[in-house]
Amino acid sequence: MLSRNRGLLNQFLRYFCVGGIAALVDWSLFYVLYLKLGYHYIAAAAGSFVLSVIVNFFLGREFVFKNQCKFNANIEALSILALNTTGLLLDLVLIFLAIELGDIYPMTAKIGATGLVFIWNFSLRRWWLYSC
Repeated sequence: MLSRNRGLLNQFLRYFCVGGIAALVDWSLFYVLYLKLGYHYIAAAAGSFVLSVIVNFFLGREFVFKNQCKFNANIEALSILALNTTGLLLDLVLIFLAIELGDIYPMTAKIGATGLVFIWNFSLRRWWLYSC
């Protein structure tokens, strides 16, 4: 158990930095799509999330996980796509619930959902995808 969690804090901090960059991309694009261009919050959230996943994939692969399992790039990309598709659905559900049931401002809902999905994505990458 200890060897499996070795370097967890270091890896989490690197993922936090990479995730922070991806979150800024996500929030900035959401802001532009929703508040400036008038897209529905669900469409804006989906579009911004997809771009942030691309940023997160490349930065995370290079600086956090470094393809430590030596996956074929296509297998790794498909695995990340599956993981992030569930992350996207979680993001959209959380935003919807926060706005429709909690009457929370959309930008605030987006930021809150990002935090929860960040934990989801890191956990699945660390203990499922890169558990080799």
